[in-house]
Amino acid sequence: MSGIGATVCDECPCGGGGPPAAWYRFTANRKGGHPSAHLASDQGWMHADGFSGFNERYRSGAISEAACMAHIRRKFVDVFPSQGLQAAEEAIRRIAGL
Repeated sequence: MSGIGATVCDECPCGGGGPPAAWYRFTANRKGGHPSAHLASDQGWMHADGFSGFNERYRSGAISEAACMAHIRRKFVDVFPSQGLQAAEEAIRRIAGL
């Protein structure tokens, strides 16, 4: 198994002057040390999937997670049938509206 890290940047919608870019990094495995090393100097928000290898960077406080809506929705979908929470149902409805 291997891992691929991708960094994508597009500042154009925010009025930035830099060109859009994408960078990919291959690793021999999916160990959390790879993203920690790659993102060691980064700060701000990161939009990513639920890969646990990013948790160390989130815990450090340097990077805040901007979670994927599909991953957030899945948690509510898992909780609603078993617990029937109206808040979970409302969250599913609102996410569907997006």
